[in-house]
Amino acid sequence: MTPPDFITIAVNTCKKEKDFVRVWNSYGFLEGLEGDIRKKVARSYYNMCCYLVDKEPNTMTALGVDMYVSLLPIIRRVVSRTGIELKNPKLFLEFCMDFVRDRVDHYEKVHTLHRIDMEAQLCYDIADYAVEIIKES
Repeated sequence: MTPPDFITIAVNTCKKEKDFVRVWNSYGFLEGLEGDIRKKVARSYYNMCCYLVDKEPNTMTALGVDMYVSLLPIIRRVVSRTGIELKNPKLFLEFCMDFVRDRVDHYEKVHTLHRIDMEAQLCYDIADYAVEIIKES
């Protein structure tokens, strides 16, 4: 599985122009963010997406959810709630994938019983767990 075209285009534009905020803002991904947090989220998106485009990890689907796209709202929530920029995308991706792998049975059961939006629930749960870990350290 390869990254969606918009991710590859955004990465290539960022590499060329070095204006991460403008690029990610053009997609609407920075709406509602201001100042330093806006810059940190934009750089974090760039760091993760460069990793995804350059390394193309092949474990990008979790419980039928396309993690290429789901990583963006997770990053936004974590960075905006902690103020910490994502510097190690490989480690963060592994954290997200491990989180899902460790809870597959739980999410399958909840989805079957309640018909939840699996992608939204995973994004929310992963981000909140990451924020909790960061705030405790």
